Amino acid sequence: MSDNANNSRGAGVSFLRRTGAFIKHAFYVLLAAVAIVLVVFSTIGIPLPLVDAGIQRANLRNLSIEIEHARLDPLRGIVFSGVKVYRKRIIGPAVLDAEELILYANPFSRLYSERISGKIMLHDAVLRPEMFWYERPDIPEPIVAGKLPWSLTVVAEACEMWGVYIDRMRLLVRYEFPVYVVNLEEAALRDGFELQRNVSGTSIFNVDTDILEGEFTSGFHPRVLLPVLDMFEMPFTARLVKDFAFGHAPPRVDSVVRFNRQTRQWDYAGDVWLPECRFRNVVLSQGNGRIVLRKTEDDTSVRVDPLVLVRPEGVVRGFLATVYSEQSMQFSINSGIYPPALFRMVGFQPEHVLLSRCRYEGPSFIAGDGMIGIGNHDRDDFRFSFIGENFSFEPFTATRCRVDGYAKGREYHATNAVAEFCGGSVSGGLEFELPQEDDGAVSYKIELHLQQADFSEMLGQLQVERAAEVSGIVGGSIRVAGMFNEDALREAQGEGTVRIRRGHIFRLPIFGGLSEVMSRIVPGLDFVLRQSDADADYHVSDGYLVTRKATAQGDVFSLEGSGRYDMVNDQLDYSVQVKLMKEHTLVARILRTLTYPISKLLEFRLRGSLSEPHWYPVNFSTDLLRRIGSAPEAIRSVFTSGEDD
Repeated sequence: MSDNANNSRGAGVSFLRRTGAFIKHAFYVLLAAVAIVLVVFSTIGIPLPLVDAGIQRANLRNLSIEIEHARLDPLRGIVFSGVKVYRKRIIGPAVLDAEELILYANPFSRLYSERISGKIMLHDAVLRPEMFWYERPDIPEPIVAGKLPWSLTVVAEACEMWGVYIDRMRLLVRYEFPVYVVNLEEAALRDGFELQRNVSGTSIFNVDTDILEGEFTSGFHPRVLLPVLDMFEMPFTARLVKDFAFGHAPPRVDSVVRFNRQTRQWDYAGDVWLPECRFRNVVLSQGNGRIVLRKTEDDTSVRVDPLVLVRPEGVVRGFLATVYSEQSMQFSINSGIYPPALFRMVGFQPEHVLLSRCRYEGPSFIAGDGMIGIGNHDRDDFRFSFIGENFSFEPFTATRCRVDGYAKGREYHATNAVAEFCGGSVSGGLEFELPQEDDGAVSYKIELHLQQADFSEMLGQLQVERAAEVSGIVGGSIRVAGMFNEDALREAQGEGTVRIRRGHIFRLPIFGGLSEVMSRIVPGLDFVLRQSDADADYHVSDGYLVTRKATAQGDVFSLEGSGRYDMVNDQLDYSVQVKLMKEHTLVARILRTLTYPISKLLEFRLRGSLSEPHWYPVNFSTDLLRRIGSAPEAIRSVFTSGEDD
């Protein structure tokens, strides 16, 4: 019994020894095999059939993945090269086209966490998320790996998405059925050679409702997003972005985004804080506003409300709203900034033939509301008012003025225009009509009434010589229409009146030649040619200002004349007759009848230009003066100068 027991015990020990040796050798062999596999997988690469088998087991049923090469990196994980990910049944470019994709897998994550976790790093990749779930209405449901929660860290370096270059971005993606949560922990975007930082936010996608919602805070130049705006066909917003120029501090934007995958509708709301910047080359100290954008498959609308823009001289407040399909912009604005700066910002060029004649030397306030056509003035329909101090429309300056007006299509009407001008007042209205072509001429109609203005001050604004020596109160009216073009003076048509009271008009340079001649004919006459009233009615046509009757009445002598002024060539052609006393008195009428032959003798012709007027008597000649022997050489030279005309 004992021998048999010993033999059995020895056999068992021998078996255990052999089994242990086998297991030991098998372990070494397995370890060696694993080492060989690791070496092969790390150097030569992982066989692609094995990679495909792994992809199949991952059950990525909505995606098709192509990989050129895969290898094992003991420190970094599995490195895939030449990765292309396509959406099945969708014709188009790859959702992901990566030069390199590194997968970090943690098979033990469920032991210490409630979800499976992993990490993916992308290098030199192009991402097209719209191919995954945006542009196609027949896209299948997103990938849902059952109800098992998981988390994935995604790091992208030197990548591109929608034309935006991502220097570095880090995302944490978490899934808990039916919700995907994406935390944007950091992002550095690149615009050319300039790095734009400070982007963070969170987005949530609900599989059951098909709705994506997100909140983001950003601080980068919005031009980085121009490719995105172009891709989503938002030209108006893209133009606004292009018109901004920022210095070292970019704008700050707090955004809320909502996207319904079933209706393809985007909703965006953002609060914007602008630092010192330029908009359409207009310097702004700061600004803020709230942008609300809605984009559907058929249309896009943008509303900025409220809008506040600050410059050193004042503030602009209001709102803007546009619907792309209507090609128009609703607005309401109240501005205390320099008007040309406002005009440039809203799209009117200060260099325009009309606006370029305006000068603003004092505070100016503009208010308006209505609609402006985008690229088409036929849709303009708005009201406006302007209040300004020391406002000039060359060559005249008003101390204070107010204009109310409206626009209807291409017609602009300035109504109830009132201005304090040269101690008096101006009232009236203006109409302008813009041409259909950008380079066409602007047509206009002007009607103005002048009352109780200081004649000397008015002449000073016209830069007339010796204006300070001329006194008087001037009034009148003008109604004229025409075109603002190269032939503006030729095409002007209209009429008007001028009334001057208690004025020393004979001191005007244009009467200088007449005063000289008359004082030599009648010594001392210049003493009485001092104070006079003047009246003239005129009409404008074909480049000429024609006066059928103009009078300048003094206590002793008066003038009565008619003629025309060639405005294009600056040439005068008037006939003037000197008469006794003022026309409306009974004594004057009697004396004029008695002295009619003398009056005929004292007929003059006015030629030359406004700057060099030329007077000469019509019924005198040097021969006549020589025969009567009373022609001083000075008078003779004056008379002779006009004989050839």
